[in-house]
Amino acid sequence: MNFCVKAVVVDDLEALKKFVAYYLDQGAARVALYFENPETKLIGEFAHLDKVHCQACTPEFLSGLRRYLDRVGPPLHSVATKAYQDLQEDWLVHLDLDEFMYFP
Repeated sequence: MNFCVKAVVVDDLEALKKFVAYYLDQGAARVALYFENPETKLIGEFAHLDKVHCQACTPEFLSGLRRYLDRVGPPLHSVATKAYQDLQEDWLVHLDLDEFMYFP
């Protein structure tokens, strides 16, 4: 069994490093980060990691999503649906940046 961890995230480099390192150490096949800030500069911080997928939530990216569930705030449901559609692993674990699950 393999899994992908997905999160819609803010520009907090230290929290992101901790989150990514934790889940890669837990055995995640992939960590998918969707940045709320469409102009984020932090994607480059993770470009060298093959198991980390980063996506800025640009207007172009968001326009391609089915956003009927989202009324206010970031398009959490739509991004989750997109991540599920793109899933290559057995499981998708949808988390917030401050959530840490233990996988024995």
